[in-house]
Parts: sequence; C-alpha cells; structure tokens
Amino acid sequence: MSAYIHPTVLKNPSYSPAPFTIVDEGVALFKGVVTGSFVRIRAGAKLREGCVLGDHVTVFENADLGAGCVVADFAAVGRYPEIADGEPLAGLIVGEGTLIGSHTIVLAGSEIGTECVIGDGVILGQRCRLGDRVVIAAGVVVGPDAHIESDTAIQGGTGIAEKDAASA
Repeated sequence: MSAYIHPTVLKNPSYSPAPFTIVDEGVALFKGVVTGSFVRIRAGAKLREGCVLGDHVTVFENADLGAGCVVADFAAVGRYPEIADGEPLAGLIVGEGTLIGSHTIVLAGSEIGTECVIGDGVILGQRCRLGDRVVIAAGVVVGPDAHIESDTAIQGGTGIAEKDAASA
C-alpha cells in the first residue's frame, strides 16, 4: 500500500509521504514536513514548517505541532485519555523546536513550550502546561494538570540493585 492523503489536506506541494502514511481530513502540512512510514495524522492536526515525524507515530485530532518539532518513532501525541473526567479536552499545542522522544505518550489538552526535550517513554497527562526549555528525562510520568515552569529539568527515578540481593 502506498500512502493515503485525504483530498481536503492542505499540504505544501513538495510533501512526499512515506509508505503506509495516512493523513485524515482537514490536516495542514506546512513546508518541509517529513513523515516516516506507518504514520497516522488525524483530523484537524497541524504540522508547522519543518516538523519531522518518525516511523509509527500517531498525531491525534487537533494537535498543533510548532515549527521544527521532532517526534521520534512510536510516539503518540495529542491522545485522548481512556477515561475522561467529564471535561472536553482541547487539542495539544507544542511549541517550536520541541523534541518528543520515542514511545512517548502526550495526552490531549496539554501545552508544551518552545525548545523542550521530552525523553523516551515519557507519559504526559492531560491538560499539562510546560514552559519553554523544559527537559523531562526518559521514563518520567507527569500526572494530569501539572504545571512545569520554564527552564526546569525533571529527572527520572533511579534504582540500582545489588548484584546478589539474596546474600545481603
């Protein structure tokens, strides 16, 4: 199968989708957008100039990725939570130059500032607010409604096991 691009997609004429890419109705793909294989971009999403999506990435409804964003392989951005708490969630907004690591899930309703680095395997809950230049280490889970100020670094938990715990 080649790619499927819905006829209502607004795209730069130079956009060339990778195999097995699916782009839904009402999506906007700006100049210089690059998508890997097996990518799904859902209705109403916007990928600003120079965005790069790795393989097997899903961009959910109404997500807005700023210019120069990079989303690594197997990430899901703008995903709606399995159990909603009764409030409708807005789409995800990601600032310019932000990197989202592989296997990361960013839930809907969040706003991520510019030049942030979100490590591999991070889960970012719904309605989170990240300032500019926030760094979140791999594997960190950020609960819903968290507010993280600009220029903050969040490290993951570290566990070191003894080589032979039975003899301790």
